[in-house]
Amino acid sequence: MYSAADVIKSSLDQFRELQPPGLFEKFLQTRLHDLKIKILEIQTSQDRRKSLTDLSRIISFIVAFDGFAETFRLTPEQTACVWGSVKYVLHVRLPRIPNQFTVHLTERQVVKDDVKALDEILQSYRGLGTRLPSVKPYITLMTEKPEVSICLAYMYQDLLQFQKSLLKLFTGHDWKQTFHTNWRYYHQDSFQDILKSFDQHRKALEDLLQAHHYQKANEHYQVSSDMSRRLNNHLQNYQNDRQDLEMHIRRYEEDREKLLSDAAKQERYREEQRFAAFRKWVSATSLQSRFHTDFASTRAEFPGTTDWIVKDGVVENWIHEEPPETSILCLSGKKGAGQSSPPRWPIRHYTLMDHC
Repeated sequence: MYSAADVIKSSLDQFRELQPPGLFEKFLQTRLHDLKIKILEIQTSQDRRKSLTDLSRIISFIVAFDGFAETFRLTPEQTACVWGSVKYVLHVRLPRIPNQFTVHLTERQVVKDDVKALDEILQSYRGLGTRLPSVKPYITLMTEKPEVSICLAYMYQDLLQFQKSLLKLFTGHDWKQTFHTNWRYYHQDSFQDILKSFDQHRKALEDLLQAHHYQKANEHYQVSSDMSRRLNNHLQNYQNDRQDLEMHIRRYEEDREKLLSDAAKQERYREEQRFAAFRKWVSATSLQSRFHTDFASTRAEFPGTTDWIVKDGVVENWIHEEPPETSILCLSGKKGAGQSSPPRWPIRHYTLMDHC
């Protein structure tokens, strides 16, 4: 059984490792006050353009997490990872791209000005805010039974997992072109798993609180004139109560492991299905396959002819980086110069790497 401190630390370390250089440090400088100012700026900007969005949806999340952090006594670093990433997502911009890529940066490439993207994000935070329980009723329970705080630690872990997934959608220079497609898949699959996990946390806390109240009621109404017998009953009740608590938490952790395992299996299956559908969509006809075989046999007589292309810096970035600086690799040249031949080698090279 992990302790709450262990879960919080490992979650924070994983979140830090996945952020680009400098971004995590930027998050650490963010406080709740900074996030509120950013939301006020967005409201003012939208008011001027007469395009108001219901920002109260994220306010409900902020209020819920602020109470959660205060009751659970999260450190400024732990809360900053949430406040900082929310602030970043609401105002992320496309970075400037090297000259070899032609991209026109416009104000529409800011998340807060993409009404559909902003609406999707706000709605997701609303879903999380409604599932973050008001933890004040559990203060006494956590004080008397510190083991219960493991449920809150797992909530924080799932919240950072959501933040990591959301931030990943905004990586790369062309997030605006890919966000809505990626978000549709994420929202209908992985995000639903996170919501189920939060529902599980809430139910576990409610069950533990109910068991605690029941135990307290028994102690209150238990009357005995024999001091020795009363002491023995108290010790026996304490032992039974502790065993019941450990059983509840152990069952909760087992259910959580099963939920995460099933979610991971389903995600792998969905990815395999999408990849299979994509391969079927782009697969060549039998005639094209025969032409390819003939061309491949001809190229085999001149090995190394197109090796230079995979050593080019732009092509290397496109093949190896995740995500690449641009998702589209464009080769240009005059007619008949052979532009169709070099691209075949990066594709073959990438396929060979995938099977190594």
